[in-house]
Amino acid sequence: MRIFELNKILIACIFIFYAFTGFAADEAIYLSQPKQTKVGVIPACTGLTEKESRGRVSLRDVNKSWPKFRIQAKEYEQLTKFTNFSECLESVESYSGRYDESHIANLMLGNLSPGMPSEFAMMLLGPPAQSSMSSYMDPTTGKPKTFTFFVWNNQQKRNLLGSALTIAGAATGMSAAAGSFAATQAASIATSAAAAAYSLESLKSARVVTIQVDETNTIQTFSSN
Repeated sequence: MRIFELNKILIACIFIFYAFTGFAADEAIYLSQPKQTKVGVIPACTGLTEKESRGRVSLRDVNKSWPKFRIQAKEYEQLTKFTNFSECLESVESYSGRYDESHIANLMLGNLSPGMPSEFAMMLLGPPAQSSMSSYMDPTTGKPKTFTFFVWNNQQKRNLLGSALTIAGAATGMSAAAGSFAATQAASIATSAAAAAYSLESLKSARVVTIQVDETNTIQTFSSN
């Protein structure tokens, strides 16, 4: 009898767990269009939560790295929306050919890596505090090359790791709990250009983070202090 009761409890716990993780995975939506805000443009396919009230829909990125914005409900109905991060990326022409499965896997682990679209960094970190450009003549091609440097300040002690976990779980359809577990396996911060990924677990203690991107808005290098 006692074994039977324990089995019932176990089954109930499993049911509750999967019901919770299913909700966690489904609560984010992804718009195939970028959205202009007062502090910059939220990249297409950034994970968002929605709340409708009085004919307007309030949207906020799941990391709370961007300001909340509102759209008329009728306008919102016309937007293309997804509940799966990968499917959203596939639908956006500007992302075509700019990422692969390893980039999505790294994002799931709470990492940014060279070769990713710069938009992935902005999904996690929010709008950069400042940006600058630098050009030089490439001696191998004889043509000018231009790089952009995006800078994020962490002086408000925002938990970057927490932000990474939120988007990692939602973006891949995993639960927040599963995303959290996976992120604990993330590699430590990259110390050379050859490193495969830059772990946000280490970035959370950095005061300033700088990401260098090329003319195609592809991440090249990272630095922090």
